[in-house]
Amino acid sequence: MLGIELLRMHDKSADSKGSKLPVQVKTAGPCFIDHKYLVGQFVTATIDMPPEENTLEIPTTAINEYNGQSFVFVKDKNKPGEYCIRRVAVVGRYADYTVIRSKLRDQDKKFSADEVKQGRYPLRTLERGDQVVTRGVVELTTALENLLTKKSIELQQ
Repeated sequence: MLGIELLRMHDKSADSKGSKLPVQVKTAGPCFIDHKYLVGQFVTATIDMPPEENTLEIPTTAINEYNGQSFVFVKDKNKPGEYCIRRVAVVGRYADYTVIRSKLRDQDKKFSADEVKQGRYPLRTLERGDQVVTRGVVELTTALENLLTKKSIELQQ
């Protein structure tokens, strides 16, 4: 294993998926002398970063995007077999997991209040231990939309 020290991350030039991020590193050892690595070469690396405070990771498959809003279906703790839909604040989205807020910041609360005035759903949080649906989320959303449309039509008659 090489001793590598991260000198600088050029985060503004990352690609849109966040999978390529130019960095500048300093190595301990002769890796460039023996031509094992070349300047400008692409490498695959995992950089463990501490999680942002007041966040949780959930499977990306649990998130459903609808009209620019991120929703999850959460099992109701007080009503067995029932689920509620919650709009969540997404911090970061990756292939296998999505990071969401477990506590809203003041700016999230203001943003949410402004969104509600425009007819959008309020931001809510998830707590550690909340159970979310991870499969069939799109189908469940479609069924809910169909039910709401049917109710709306019934109310208009």
